[in-house]
Amino acid sequence: MTALIVITAVMTAAVVAAVAWPLLRRPGAPAAKRVDYDLAVYRDQLDEIERDRERGLLDDAEAAAARVEVQRRMLAAADAAATAEAPPPVPARVLAGGLAAGLSVVAFVLYFTLGSPDVPNFPFAGRGVDSQTAGGADPEHGEIAAMAAKLAARLKDNPGDLQGWILLARTYTAVGDFPNAVAASLRALELSGGRVDLAALHGEALVQAADGRVTADALRLFDDVVAADPLNPQARYYIGLALAQQNRVPEALQAWVDLRALAPADAPWLDVVNEQIARAETDLKLAAGAVKPSASAVALAKQRPPPTAAASPSGPSAADMEAAAQMSAADRSQMIRTMVERLAERLKDNPNDLEGWQRLAQSYRVLGETEKAAEAQGRVDALTQRGGAIAPAMPAARPMTPIAPGATPAQPGPSAADVEAAGQMSAADRNTMIRSMVERLAERLKDNPDDLEGWRRLARSYQVLGESEKAQEAQARVDALEKRRR
Repeated sequence: MTALIVITAVMTAAVVAAVAWPLLRRPGAPAAKRVDYDLAVYRDQLDEIERDRERGLLDDAEAAAARVEVQRRMLAAADAAATAEAPPPVPARVLAGGLAAGLSVVAFVLYFTLGSPDVPNFPFAGRGVDSQTAGGADPEHGEIAAMAAKLAARLKDNPGDLQGWILLARTYTAVGDFPNAVAASLRALELSGGRVDLAALHGEALVQAADGRVTADALRLFDDVVAADPLNPQARYYIGLALAQQNRVPEALQAWVDLRALAPADAPWLDVVNEQIARAETDLKLAAGAVKPSASAVALAKQRPPPTAAASPSGPSAADMEAAAQMSAADRSQMIRTMVERLAERLKDNPNDLEGWQRLAQSYRVLGETEKAAEAQGRVDALTQRGGAIAPAMPAARPMTPIAPGATPAQPGPSAADVEAAGQMSAADRNTMIRSMVERLAERLKDNPDDLEGWRRLARSYQVLGESEKAQEAQARVDALEKRRR
């Protein structure tokens, strides 16, 4: 500690000397003033006038007038310099002393505030990867927030809508409203009877609401999730994060290495795990790859089912929901049934996809096709028993009214069934669906050109799809109709 103080004092003295030396040096010759340059120029002009008179370029009268004008300018410059009051100079030694004292005081205050060895190091977990980017307001963010408000209002009248609460929790998470995400995910977890994937969703919401800290309640949830579903990536990741936040970095590193060993090669969250592993290796001064997966992780990886034909999307975007809101009941019903049929076809090629069969069973329940739902649930039960693991519990089937083509929807916008079905689509299918719906809306407006609200929806849809020219054309129709109605 003594050596550190001596080194700090020497460095401070060197900096102070470098700043004060120019102020303490004996000044040299005084610097020339601006008025001296001006007067020198005017004298040259007088000499030039005299030479022009001698060469006959100016007569005596013209030369005299020019000399008077130059002399007038010389007097004005001299008077201005004489009347200008310069600020009293600060003595060099006083200024040097003030700077030396100020620099020393500021340096030591900053050091003992931020750089003292007694100040704890920045926590390892605090250097983790941030999942949210700080940016400006996003139009899509605003649309999703508005949809969340509408969905929350609908759930007040239908508090038992499990899929609605799941969507609401994920939507609140997307817009950064973590306290409401906690409440919505807890309601979904209670309605589901303790579904494992919803327990992980609720635990993640608790972490985000606590500014990234894995709370005791969240950790208990994640431990229960891993006990029921050892391959759940959310729970495994946050268990590792909890260990890091407890300064148990070697154990956190092992947890993340095991998670990487269990992850599919194309997992979208794998980059986050790899970055946490790299940070932990750096913190522990280990070479990359020094820690190997545990024997239990290797054995579990061998039991992992083959990857599905298409990765499940993270959920509908603002464009998906905006487009779904523009569909007629018949179009929406056809869309849902088409997507469920595609899922059933994919499961024929991948009959061991437990999660896919669970989604198919739930989709059939939503559509009111109880026999098909029972068959899909039977595949779920068979795969669960064969794997020997506790599968995520599915909510009990409840009677629901099938979506009848041509029926008028009770409420505007996408229902829980729409969103559940949209969540099962591939990105290509979803994009095709959106464009097909927008084209239908454009066709309907040809037969009803005075539909102001329809043109507004069409303009917004084209904006979401990035088709700026078509969006401008639709907006022009909106402006014309609004002007006509004024």
